[in-house]
Amino acid sequence: SCLKANLKKNRWLVLSPGIGTLLITLLLWQLFNLFENKQMAKSIQTESKTLADILEIEIKSQLLAINRMAKRIESGEEKSQEFWMKDAKNYIKDANYYKAIIFLNEKNKIQWIEPDNNRKIQQLIDLEIKNLPTVKQAFIAPPIEIDSEALLLLIAPVSEGEGDTGSILAIIEFKKLFDQYLNAENISKNFK
Repeated sequence: SCLKANLKKNRWLVLSPGIGTLLITLLLWQLFNLFENKQMAKSIQTESKTLADILEIEIKSQLLAINRMAKRIESGEEKSQEFWMKDAKNYIKDANYYKAIIFLNEKNKIQWIEPDNNRKIQQLIDLEIKNLPTVKQAFIAPPIEIDSEALLLLIAPVSEGEGDTGSILAIIEFKKLFDQYLNAENISKNFK
């Protein structure tokens, strides 16, 4: 019976260093995970800020491009609707996130739309643009949602002489713009 008591004591003595080592290992593992999570959160925050900056720059550059188009229309060198629709088509081809580019007259009625077969967007935009203000400089309108799509509206006024002749309305699909910069390849290279 005394032998059994000594074996029980010795067994706990043998197990104590093992349990202690296990507890220290678990503690160190938890500390390492905590550090790793903080580093990951910091990386995500940095990447989010970078993406937001890139998107802002891209949207502002497209606003400048649409404003340049409006200024070229104002110059009056080329007056044909076909020319401007072809120019708009080139913008859309160069930046796949454009949903449409529209020329509105001074009463915010659609004069032409590119792509011209986009009757659905034409009908939906007709509802949204009724209350657009008359503007003297290009601006980014608050986003709208049509058919569960978030759309950005870039608006540049077109005027000839004293009177307003209308504006250029560029519609950007935010998801396509966002997806262009947020893809698996860009993400994986930053988190290796």
